[in-house]
Amino acid sequence: NGVGGLRFDLMLNRGLYISTDVDAAVESGRMPYRYLSVELQFAVSPDALTTSSMHGLTSVLQTDTGKDGDGSRYQRGWSIAYSVDAAQGLLTLHFAAAAGRNMGDDGHRRISSVEYRAPSGDYAVGWVNLVAVYDRLDLKLYVNGSLVKSSPACDAPDTTDGCGDITYPRLRDPLAKGPTPFVVGAYQNAHTGVVLPHDGLLGRIRVYDGVLNSFAVSAGAERLERELGDEECLAGSFGSYEGFVPCLPCPRGFFTPFDGQVECQPCPVGQYAGVEGSQSCTACPVGSTTVGSATEGIEGCVDPDECEGFLGAIHDCHPQATCVNTPGSFTCICNRGFQGDGWACGSMCGDGVRGEGEACDD
Repeated sequence: NGVGGLRFDLMLNRGLYISTDVDAAVESGRMPYRYLSVELQFAVSPDALTTSSMHGLTSVLQTDTGKDGDGSRYQRGWSIAYSVDAAQGLLTLHFAAAAGRNMGDDGHRRISSVEYRAPSGDYAVGWVNLVAVYDRLDLKLYVNGSLVKSSPACDAPDTTDGCGDITYPRLRDPLAKGPTPFVVGAYQNAHTGVVLPHDGLLGRIRVYDGVLNSFAVSAGAERLERELGDEECLAGSFGSYEGFVPCLPCPRGFFTPFDGQVECQPCPVGQYAGVEGSQSCTACPVGSTTVGSATEGIEGCVDPDECEGFLGAIHDCHPQATCVNTPGSFTCICNRGFQGDGWACGSMCGDGVRGEGEACDD
């Protein structure tokens, strides 16, 4: 689940290296690339808020300054950092990522970024829950469960692929400068050698190749605020934070028989859940069913009229028969002038009716 309660500073603990070289992890697809969600619980040292400086929280990054002789720029990876403006009393959060379609005029990929500025006093109160998300269209920052800033990840997203995959620095890239570490508790630019340590505490860290939805983000913030542990949600309830508390009961029409579920399942067709917190669904009375799944009560159980094409069903009565709906089923009755069981009807002589295709008249 990550690291917990680590103290970082500018002297002794200048970063924790998850990997000193992510190249193999990138090659095997173990680094997030289609999407990215990073959740950080952090606290800033009071001393850090009194000095204008920049600090890192985590990074997998190489970026130059455009001064490599040929004027080209090499920017790959992603990072989360913060900067303090002591004179203005402001702290700015920074989230940057290199999206595949974010091309510069020189043909090289650029790093997009989103920033959120707030009074530094907001970070002097203790722990902060920060979530950074790349969803293939935007870069988003959430603070304590609320979306505070969003910015496009590229200028021209593709209609189907958005802004593309996150691009990472690779050893084989001609402009790369050596291996790239994955570090928490610091910003480290492997291209320039710059290291900017965090000054404060880091709690739980989660890194996903996926998009954390607003429910999961809010749940994470609530867990931090209420100091909740890893207690699983019980059957009949769900927890957006990996199935852990805080939990909510399954809504009507949904159920789960298992503990530790992230979401509840809809009741299948023909069943319903009439109360919140259901661990199972109840079958409709014999002869009735539901129009669809996730039915919220017995009032959603109806007698299916097969004669009228209920749920697309087509009755198989003979063309010279009439379909008659019955509770839970239907029957077929041959039309006047024909005889049979309704599924097979033949012309009948001597009944006083000359039907279409009938060989005799009366």
